[in-house]
Amino acid sequence: MPQAAPGEAMTKSRFADEETLTVDGDTRAGREVEPFRGLNTVADFISGDFSGDVAAIWRGNRVGEYLAASDARRHIWHAWLAGPASGAVQGDAVSAERAYRLLSSTSGRALMAQAYGLCPPGLVKSLGRLGAPARRRGAYRALVKVLAGGGPAAKHVHHAKALADELLLGLATLPRDFASAGPAIQLFLEGAFGAQKMGAFAWALSRIRALYGEAPVARIVEASDPWVALWDTLYTVDFPTPPWLGTARLTAVDSRRHLIEAAARFQNCLARPDYARTALRRIVDGRAYFYEWGGDEPALLEFRRAGSLGWHLVAASGARNQWLSERTRTEIAGTIEGLANVCPLLDQNSIGFQIGTEERLYLNEE
Repeated sequence: MPQAAPGEAMTKSRFADEETLTVDGDTRAGREVEPFRGLNTVADFISGDFSGDVAAIWRGNRVGEYLAASDARRHIWHAWLAGPASGAVQGDAVSAERAYRLLSSTSGRALMAQAYGLCPPGLVKSLGRLGAPARRRGAYRALVKVLAGGGPAAKHVHHAKALADELLLGLATLPRDFASAGPAIQLFLEGAFGAQKMGAFAWALSRIRALYGEAPVARIVEASDPWVALWDTLYTVDFPTPPWLGTARLTAVDSRRHLIEAAARFQNCLARPDYARTALRRIVDGRAYFYEWGGDEPALLEFRRAGSLGWHLVAASGARNQWLSERTRTEIAGTIEGLANVCPLLDQNSIGFQIGTEERLYLNEE
């Protein structure tokens, strides 16, 4: 229990486990010292991320008003504090006092209009469905955005049995058109993927529809694993033009089919679907390219882009990811040396910018 200094006195609050420190009996605004509150009080638990704001606004005995308010009213206060138009109140007694008067005397709709510039239909009602504890600040902003935008995301909020923070944040990333957002929401409800993927899924569907028509969209939505089907569809596009045409013994792996066939022949990590998808993503994004070495000791080589300078070798291995012989490494180094847009190897044992055989990078490394 804190001790009062000379000239000060401890007065017991009517709220359990709280004491208010007064100076010479003066508890007027600006003179009252914050109550002593433990880290596990009910107010701290309910206010969550807003505990500092709540302690400043409902300081001392006022905390009872905060605790006695309905869940809906507290969430209106939290949403106001999370709004872009609401200033900080911690550490500023004047701002905290003004906030207290405003929040105590203003309707919920008016508070939302002040904090966000509007109070979309259903916002106050939705805030009343969030339970007792405060939500993350971003969840309140997401709820306002979803309801203001309308469309399938807002419709889902109006009818959902529960509104988790992750759901609200995910819905806020959705486009307004039902053709893309609707399937994303339905697949989320069916457990196809988490809420955090809804926006990316809907955006990708929209782009695929614009570029390739409805057929691939239907295949993705009806697949047993729509998220994997989405990425598989993205990787069926043509590979970029190879960085260089190749040589007599260095052949570009210039298609998805060629890469899958090479992975099967070499029996390496690219035969695994997840590793293959990672490699395909790099290729389609223009960040990597594979070449086959056709010498006496066949090998699969991965090159990565070195910004605007060109390319550098990051991996070279034989069947089952085996090390290549010194002779083959020397031959590969000599071939690369003749390519203007490829970084030369420092010696036959180096890979890319790495020096020494122990610094080798693997095909599955990001």
